[in-house]
Amino acid sequence: MLIRATIACLLMAIFSLGYTQQNEVYFPYFELINLEDNGELQYSSSRLLKTYIEANNEYFIVLPPHDRVTSQSPKTIDESLNEASGQNSEYLLMAEIHNLEGSFIISAAVYNVATQQKVWSDLIKGMT
Repeated sequence: MLIRATIACLLMAIFSLGYTQQNEVYFPYFELINLEDNGELQYSSSRLLKTYIEANNEYFIVLPPHDRVTSQSPKTIDESLNEASGQNSEYLLMAEIHNLEGSFIISAAVYNVATQQKVWSDLIKGMT
């Protein structure tokens, strides 16, 4: 429940960016920090964000295939930008869910793939 509330806060912040219609955003899954090694949590929270954004906005979130969810060390920003470019996505969303003594915090940043510049970032604390 806490993670869902935290994701809802992230969604509201992302919506404020004002993306134009049909922008494609590559999202290589949430990185989980201080959370149990759980690929299904990583996948389901990322899918929840994708589903909500696409249902309420006019841009498309691209996720890697489900079998690529991994608890291995996260990809660097450069690796993720290369993947986003290979998907012909205009933007890259990098996001982490942190568990800090029972408080959930989402750290998120959106990058323009062509320029590799950060266009937005935020930290959002979930409800306790």
